[in-house]
Amino acid sequence: NLGRAILKPLHKEVIAGGKTIKLTLKETQLLEMLFRNKKQVITRDQIINKVWGLDSEVEINIVEIYIHNLRKKLVPENCGFTIETIRGIGYCVREERHV
Repeated sequence: NLGRAILKPLHKEVIAGGKTIKLTLKETQLLEMLFRNKKQVITRDQIINKVWGLDSEVEINIVEIYIHNLRKKLVPENCGFTIETIRGIGYCVREERHV
């Protein structure tokens, strides 16, 4: 769980604000990796190795596409966390602070 979101990897979904958001397998794996390493920067290479596999020949920009898709699905639901881009390195999830 992070923010107001509950990740259910076995069901490939996130529950936030009483809504169920369906995810693809890769989106689920990517989000689970970020959740497990919250507040830590995960490099694009680490993501590709874990989600697509060491021998994968996917392009590095595939990670950007999946992050974009996750943001598009999750931001409107006000999940209570953000996926931050750490320019030139990778990504990090942080809980949103409410003032």
